[in-house]
Amino acid sequence: MTNLEIKFMNIIARCEMNQINGAVPESAHDVNTYTWADERAADMGISEKALGGVIASLIQKDFIACTTGEGDDNGTCFLDAGFEAWNAHPAADKA
Repeated sequence: MTNLEIKFMNIIARCEMNQINGAVPESAHDVNTYTWADERAADMGISEKALGGVIASLIQKDFIACTTGEGDDNGTCFLDAGFEAWNAHPAADKA
């Protein structure tokens, strides 16, 4: 996983809009939040276009899924393989 991929996964994993309210996820089902591309890109210090590439790469790896066409309500969630990869990564935000 690239540095930008783990950064994005950490952001969505610990998002306060998840049903676990920012706690450390224990499964893929705990991570289901808004995409908010403008805010996520700003948090990562990259453009929204670059974030789109990060998201596309994670989708291609079957690590995340996203809803589209819902405007500001687009969502992003972990898939099982993504949770496992995130959970095993040394830079995963589990503090």
